[in-house]
Order: sequence, then C-alpha cells, then structure tokens
Amino acid sequence: MGGCSTRPEVIAARNTSYEWMQAAATYTSEKYNATKEYLGPKILQAQIDYAPQLDQAHINYDIARMYSNGWINESVVDTTQIKFITEFEKDLPLRNISLTEYERRLKKLVTPAMNDMVPVKVIVECFKDHWAFFDIIEEGSLTRELMFDKLFLEELTNEEADDEKLDKRKCSVPMLMLLGLLYCRSNRKQRAEKFYELVEIQLTDRLVNSDPEFRAYVPFLYEISYKLMFRLYVRHHDKTPGENGQSMKQPEV
Repeated sequence: MGGCSTRPEVIAARNTSYEWMQAAATYTSEKYNATKEYLGPKILQAQIDYAPQLDQAHINYDIARMYSNGWINESVVDTTQIKFITEFEKDLPLRNISLTEYERRLKKLVTPAMNDMVPVKVIVECFKDHWAFFDIIEEGSLTRELMFDKLFLEELTNEEADDEKLDKRKCSVPMLMLLGLLYCRSNRKQRAEKFYELVEIQLTDRLVNSDPEFRAYVPFLYEISYKLMFRLYVRHHDKTPGENGQSMKQPEV
C-alpha cells in the first residue's frame, strides 16, 4: 500500500485533485463575496423598508403561538358602574405575554442570594426587548408604573422613597408573579398551579387556610385588581380606547 502512494500516476492524480479542490474553494469564495456585496445592501434596505411588516409578523406569530398553547385572555362581561376599569385592563402590556414567558423573564437573573427581591434595573433588562414592554424604560409610561408600583417595591419610609432612585430599588418576585397570574395570557389550570406553587413552596398535598402565604397573597390580589388599577386609570385612561375600541374619552374617577 505504501508503495502505491509513491507511484507517479498516483502522485499526479493526488495533485490534480488538490488543485481542483483549491480552484473550487477559490471560485466559491469569490462568488460568495460577490453575492454578499450585491445582496447585502439590498437585504439591509429591505429590513428597513419592511421593518413595520416584519415587526407585525413577529407579533402575529407570538400571539398565534400563545393561542396554539391554549393561553388566552379570558373575556369578561362587565355591566357594573366601574366597567371602564375592565376596558382599561384590556390595554395592559401583560395581556400580550404568556404567563410562562412572563415567569421565565421575571426569574431569568434571579439568584437564591436575592431572597426574592430583585433590583428594578434587572427587571427592566429582562423585559425591555419584548414587543409589549418596549416602554418599560420610559419614565411615566403605563408599563413602568404598572410593573414598579409601590405594591411591588421594597418597603421604605416616605423620606427614603423620595431620596432613592427607582432603578436602585428592589421588587418582590412573588408579588410580581401575582400580577402575572391576574393579567397574563394563560388558562385556568395553569393559573391555579402557579398560584399553588407560590403559596405552598413545598408542594404538599394540602393547603390550609391558615397558611401565612395564602393569607397574605389573597388580599394582595384584590389590592392589584382594585387599588392599583384605579391608580393607573387616573393617570393613563386618556390613552386607552373606550368600550369596544371606540375613541371616546373614558370617564373621570
């Protein structure tokens, strides 16, 4: 076998094959560079020209994926005197993210050493690239005031709260999860399971009504859906469409 590899015809065939391979590599590289040079600017321009359509396609895909998983926004027929709050809630950013994705982002950079208290700037970094949360970086925006309301922040005195910048404060992960349970796209089974995980960390078979987390979290759900929503409504209802998508201004509180 060793002798055959030194025969002139074998060496010539090997050299020829190598030359062909080199020529093919050079040709392919030249064509690739030429194609890149020609199509590159056109692709970049197309991304600019069709950016709104591409963004909308991404949004449509995201919503369709949530529907396919059975994660929906349950419709509520509200005929009470405060039905305008129900209409206002339909415009919350959490209505456009699944509970699964919300939890993933919320806990993305959480470590045991944080003891369920995460800096505001960490939450911002985890959510700002989601299409429903782009305005979380904007001061005074609905999303920012929703996610970082005083209900979810660490408790400080009035003087301390005034002196401390929002980005340096911390949020409670369990309390923000309760917010997600109320408004994120999901289904009833998943909401119940996630609430049980929050209340009963050990996942025992029974949950007693004297459980401290249970007794603390249930009233907090009412705090979110009533007190928080009214506070946000007062500041942002002018930006919210009226009932059934009408452009009329919603009532003052």
